[in-house]
Amino acid sequence: NEAFVAKVNTSGGALAYATYLGGANPSVSNAIGVDASGSAHVAGYAYGGGFPVVLPLQAASGGFYDAWAAKLNAAGSALVYSTYLGGTGNDYANDLALDAWVLKGAINPEPVQASLMDHDQTVRLPCTGLALRL
Repeated sequence: NEAFVAKVNTSGGALAYATYLGGANPSVSNAIGVDASGSAHVAGYAYGGGFPVVLPLQAASGGFYDAWAAKLNAAGSALVYSTYLGGTGNDYANDLALDAWVLKGAINPEPVQASLMDHDQTVRLPCTGLALRL
């Protein structure tokens, strides 16, 4: 199981490129965006180590699942950068915003309590928020 990125040509009739993002272990992509230069920004999470890193903020996996962020050049032929983002708990990148390249997700090394109201019941979930500007 690997994340992938695919770009279609402007008419939508053919692939401009398609590539995998991942390594020896499974990786999942949850978010993608394209900047003004045509570069693809992708975020997700990977199981264990082996995700390819280029100019990383964090070079190695910190736990079981770790969030990751990557940027592909406009041709889809090379990573501009890619990095792990996470600690010893399970960490996921679920969304991104390109105007400021803000990555949003959840990390779980030291849980806090968050309350959700559902049908007049309070459910407490362990979670910690993550917002990162790259």
